[in-house]
Amino acid sequence: MMHATRSHRRHPAALRGTTQDIGTPPRLCKSPLRATGKMGNAGRMDDLETRIRTSFDRQGMLVTLGATLLDITPGKVVIAVPIRPEVSQQQGYAHGGLAFAIGDSAAGYSALSLLDADSEVVTSEMAIHYLAPGSGQRLIARGSVIKPGKRMLVTQADVYAQDQGKERHIARLTGTMVRVPASPA
Repeated sequence: MMHATRSHRRHPAALRGTTQDIGTPPRLCKSPLRATGKMGNAGRMDDLETRIRTSFDRQGMLVTLGATLLDITPGKVVIAVPIRPEVSQQQGYAHGGLAFAIGDSAAGYSALSLLDADSEVVTSEMAIHYLAPGSGQRLIARGSVIKPGKRMLVTQADVYAQDQGKERHIARLTGTMVRVPASPA
């Protein structure tokens, strides 16, 4: 059995300051974000919301599904979609693909909300865990960034089925978004 010598041991004090406070996103945008989740001034927040909404409106699939953006803050996005017969599975529940589509989009837009206007994201990988059937009036996906990076951002989304004002957690997605150059509008 090998024993670590003193020179090979890592002292916890040596690691201090190497991790980032989880509540503060890194400065990936050209304008710094505050830990409060608000940008330096109202104009910059409006720019972020306009950029996300413009991109969202160009997503043919989300438009076809009737999805809407409910909330946009740096590092977090909420998307809702109605549960209609056209997007149900054989037992009448919301199809798992519907939960995946809005969860992936909520996670992706949460990542995009931390990047500058010259960047977009694409999904590199995404896993989903279905927790319960989706029944009710609509699905709500709450996306967030777990670990932001310069090139890759680890994200998650929790999907809830809303029925008469009550929410039931039906899926959790975790994945990786990759920064790519923004495409011309």
